[in-house]
Amino acid sequence: MGFGVRLAPGVRIGVSSRGVRTSVGPRVARVHVGAGRTAISTGVGPFSYSTSLGGGSGSWSSGSRTGSYQTSYGLTQTQANKQAEAEAIEARIKELTQAHKVEFALAESPIAERDEVRSVRSLYGSQKKIELAGLGFFKFAERKEARLRAQAKADAAHAKLVAEEDVAQASRQTLLDEDWKLLLNNDAETVMATLTDAFGDNEAKAAVIGVEGAKASVLVLAPDLSVLPERDWSITTAGNLSVKKMTARDRNNYYFDLVFSQLVATLNEGFAVAPGLDHISLVLVRNKANEKLGKVSLECLGFGTSSRGGLAKALVEPTPFSVLMNATDFWDNDIDDNLKMKAMNLKNQPEIAALLEQVEEL
Repeated sequence: MGFGVRLAPGVRIGVSSRGVRTSVGPRVARVHVGAGRTAISTGVGPFSYSTSLGGGSGSWSSGSRTGSYQTSYGLTQTQANKQAEAEAIEARIKELTQAHKVEFALAESPIAERDEVRSVRSLYGSQKKIELAGLGFFKFAERKEARLRAQAKADAAHAKLVAEEDVAQASRQTLLDEDWKLLLNNDAETVMATLTDAFGDNEAKAAVIGVEGAKASVLVLAPDLSVLPERDWSITTAGNLSVKKMTARDRNNYYFDLVFSQLVATLNEGFAVAPGLDHISLVLVRNKANEKLGKVSLECLGFGTSSRGGLAKALVEPTPFSVLMNATDFWDNDIDDNLKMKAMNLKNQPEIAALLEQVEEL
């Protein structure tokens, strides 16, 4: 008998007679820790994969954290549960705040796949039945000639099928080549469709609002603060692992890194899947509920334009915010001393203001 507790969106702790087991992430890619080995599993489409994340001992290190916690055998159940929760928290925070470190494969000219054609052996088996029909077992000469005819017909049928597939593959390749050419030449419709598909599973929602020449413009919705875990781990002065409610200060710091990490990830992926683009303009927004009007509107938190070369050079910067600042020709935002992002005054940005009025909710 057991029960489950939802720690935060995407983080769940299950308690049973075997101990505590924590799951982190969406169903298709989930980290499992506790009550056994730590593992990550994925089940995309018909495929499933699982692998261990750690051995019997290890050390903790993340960002500016100090101290270390050595895992070991012989932990009490309470200690093991606390360790499992801390590992789950750490995995989720890294997923959110280190998205800018993910490397996306550069798009390449696609090659049309070939459909399988029926094998010679299969064709021969069918032809042999036809040719041997009605021939007695002891008609050895006739049966030999029948098998030879069957083989010849099977070879000819297979050659015909291969030739037909050659033509079909060439036709598919022509279509792919045309699409690839459109993508390289920054055809607006093709680039928008490609970027929209690429951004579809991102933590930060992104909407492509236009493509002009080698420049794309993208609206990025800042993730909600609730995506962060509600608790965090630390090491006490005595060297013990502690897991408790995340402080407001740490929450703001994590959220700041989260937002800019997702922005850089959007740039990384955009340039990877659309090789003809030289620049991507970002407009960072968030949903704001208007209680008087009873609807949700968008407010701008920042905007700027990054070049492909500028981003490539900036990726060596230590923080996602510094990456974005160095990747863009300019980046404008309003951030207070506590790293909280404020809505911007768009008085001098009429185009962005008009855009946000047209988009009710992202």
